[in-house]
Amino acid sequence: MKSIAQDKISWYVNEWAPYNITRGKLKRKGINDRLVKHIHKFLPSYDIEWKNMSPMMLNKAFSNGDNICQLDLFKTPQREKIAYFTTFPTIIDAPLRLFIKAKDQQRLGFSGSVDMNEIVADKGLSASFVSGRSYNQVIDQAINSNDNRKIKSEESTKRVLKHFFKGKSDYVVEYSAVMSYFKSTLKYKKDILSLPINGTEQYVLGYAACSKSLWGKTAIDAIDAVLKEQRHSPEYKKILEQWHDARSKQLIIDNYQYF
Repeated sequence: MKSIAQDKISWYVNEWAPYNITRGKLKRKGINDRLVKHIHKFLPSYDIEWKNMSPMMLNKAFSNGDNICQLDLFKTPQREKIAYFTTFPTIIDAPLRLFIKAKDQQRLGFSGSVDMNEIVADKGLSASFVSGRSYNQVIDQAINSNDNRKIKSEESTKRVLKHFFKGKSDYVVEYSAVMSYFKSTLKYKKDILSLPINGTEQYVLGYAACSKSLWGKTAIDAIDAVLKEQRHSPEYKKILEQWHDARSKQLIIDNYQYF
């Protein structure tokens, strides 16, 4: 007999394919969407609710102590003041990379790892980044400290990548899974190369977070218990590896020992 849920977890989502997909034919089939649904298989006392909201709204909800959780966040001292985090990670991912079109490699002269401060400051190169998004400390600092007029801001990842595919920018910084997803869905057929960025991690870990309240502590402990048992299961790992290219998928596999 199916148990009846006594509570619900409201999961924050913001359109960021392929992690969270909030519309279209693949709605709720993103990596994080599928992980949430997998975790809830082992949380019979909680129903799932999806809350579409901006990152700013999430921070406000955490600060207000609302009953809300997020599946995939980096732990920071500021966030740990307003939210409880799981002990065990929910996701392991390949780090951000710099992507260029294969046909442009000779013109750009990029090879091996790249220095983002030098590239962003190069006034001969154009690029766009998502407005208000935090990439990582190294990349954020490079973007925020430059005065290059060829560096533009866009409202979404999709617009950034559309401009890149159409030749309006020379490079883009993104996660491999995001690039694979949009290369497929936007039907870009030409070869793309990715390069490591100096100062970035070998891999990145994300954690579930819930509001810093009695409800949040109870929910985060329940999620942690599931992660302890399930994050190394074949089904969980299959979801994690979705949408990754061969290189980033292998990197994840090689670092499962740290997950």
